[in-house]
Amino acid sequence: MRVKCLFVAAVLVAMPSLAVAAVVDTDDLTIDIYASFEFEYQLDDEGNGDPNASFDSDQIDIVFNLKKDNFRIGADVVLEHGVATEDGRGNVGLSFGFAEYAASEKFKLRVGKYLTPYGIHNPLNSYKSGFHSVKIPLATNKPDKLSGDGFRFFPRRQVGIAILGTLPAGDRTLDYDVLLTNGDQEETNPFEEDNNSQKALSARVVYEATDELRVGLSSHLDSVDEGGERRSLSSVSAHAQYDARKVRFWTEVTMGELEGPAGAPDVDQLGGFVEFSYLFKDSVAPYIQYQYLETQAAIDQSADLWIAGASFRFKKYAVIKLENAYVSGSRDNEEFEDIASRDYSEIRAAVVLGF
Repeated sequence: MRVKCLFVAAVLVAMPSLAVAAVVDTDDLTIDIYASFEFEYQLDDEGNGDPNASFDSDQIDIVFNLKKDNFRIGADVVLEHGVATEDGRGNVGLSFGFAEYAASEKFKLRVGKYLTPYGIHNPLNSYKSGFHSVKIPLATNKPDKLSGDGFRFFPRRQVGIAILGTLPAGDRTLDYDVLLTNGDQEETNPFEEDNNSQKALSARVVYEATDELRVGLSSHLDSVDEGGERRSLSSVSAHAQYDARKVRFWTEVTMGELEGPAGAPDVDQLGGFVEFSYLFKDSVAPYIQYQYLETQAAIDQSADLWIAGASFRFKKYAVIKLENAYVSGSRDNEEFEDIASRDYSEIRAAVVLGF
C-alpha cells in the first residue's frame, strides 16, 4: 500500500512537468546566457570609487525566448554579485518578463515587465558585449551617482502594456516602442500595484537613416513620490549611433525636469555623452568617452567624466575591456563634498561573455 501511495504521489508531482514538455517544443525555445566579471581600483586616496582593488562577479543573465505561432514569452533572469540569498548577498531578479503577440512586424503587443526603451544603453542592459565601456554612462542612466541633487531620467524597468514594431520609412525602417506603465515608486512594489491613478508613459523611436547611421528620440512622463510629496517627472532624449566597419561614433543628450516640492524651484537636469572608437585588425577597439552632467536646483551641481580604454574581442562571444576613468565634480556638487581635490581616477576592467 505504501509503495502504491508513493507511486501515485510521484506521478502527481511529475504531471506539471510532463504537461509542459508536451506543449513546449524545444525548437521553439532559445536560451542565451551573458556573463560579466569586473575589476575596479581607485588610484587616489579620496574618491567615490573602489580603493581596495576589488573583483566583482558582476552578473550572469539567462535569457529565455519561447515562440509559438504569433506568440512569444521572453524572460531575463539575472544573478548579480555572486548572489547567495541565505547570506543576504547579491541579488537575483527578473530583469524583464513579458508575453507578446505579434500581428506582424509592424505591430506587436506586450504585457509584463520590460527594460524601459530609453536612449542607447538601457535596452542593452543584459548585452554588455554590445558596447565598449565597462559601465553604462552614468550621466544619462544613473545621474544620482554623479550629482548630489541628481535624479534618474527614467526607471530602468517598468510593468504595464506596450505596443512596438518596425515600420517602413521610404526605403528605410523606423522602430517604435510605446509603454503605458505603473511608473516608479517606493511605497509598494511597482511591478505589482501602483500607488496613484496616474500612469507613466514612455516612448522611443529609432530611424535607420543609412546602413551605418541610426538616430533616435526617447521620452518619459511620470508622477513620482519624493519626500512624501507627489511630483511630476518629464524627460526627453536624442541619440545617434554611427557604426561603420572600422569607426564607431555614439552620442546621446537627455534633458529632464523634476517638479520641486511646494515653495521650492523645479530641478532641471542635462546629461550627455560622446564616444569614439576605431577598430584595429577586427579585434581591438581603442575608445574615448566623455560624459557631462549638470543638475540645476537650489545650487547648480555638475560633473565631468573622461574614459579612455580599449575593448579586445578575441572570440565572437568573448570580450575583454580595460579602461581608465577620470571623474571630477564642481565645487558645489554634494556628491564630491568629501573629496578635497573634487576629482579622482579609477582603473576598470571586465571580461564579458555572450552565448
